[in-house]
Amino acid sequence: MKIQFLQRVAERCRRWLRRGLIGAARRVTSRTWPQTFALSREPTFQRDFPNFKPHQCDPSSVSAATPAYNCIAWAASDVTRWWEPDPFFNFYWPAGVDREYTVEAYADAYRTIGYEPCRKGSLEIGVEKIALFALSGEPTHAARQLSDGSWTSKFGRAEDIGHITLACVVGPQYGTVCTYMKRRTS
Repeated sequence: MKIQFLQRVAERCRRWLRRGLIGAARRVTSRTWPQTFALSREPTFQRDFPNFKPHQCDPSSVSAATPAYNCIAWAASDVTRWWEPDPFFNFYWPAGVDREYTVEAYADAYRTIGYEPCRKGSLEIGVEKIALFALSGEPTHAARQLSDGSWTSKFGRAEDIGHITLACVVGPQYGTVCTYMKRRTS
């Protein structure tokens, strides 16, 4: 009886691991970077993103490099303009939000489009989430959660790409997640 129970548990664990830790229906298994992900061929890529490996990205989600928008805009689903609180007003920044490179200012920018702080980045049905990264207290990056629980990031002027977890982009370039925010989807 006890052995049968353990066999059932082991089979369930095997099925769960095959689906992936986030329960996604698909599992990316590539051992090489997608050809369209040119950033991965940069000499500093592995140093800047030591936790990002080819099997953690979705090759079908790579879009062309563009300077039209950055990760902050991409997380806000805005592909028409670069979001940055520069003091010279060269880039878009929501009206009424302090033009400062602080986590609070970036969170306030996302509040203007309906996001509110939340505790975790785990998937919630009917909710869109973003993760804000910081290094030494200064915002560096933002990623948006997709409907299957995976994430998408834009790498500055380079490509945007889907990745399984936020841990992929944690490292010396972007630091760590400092804030999660969410908003209801319609």
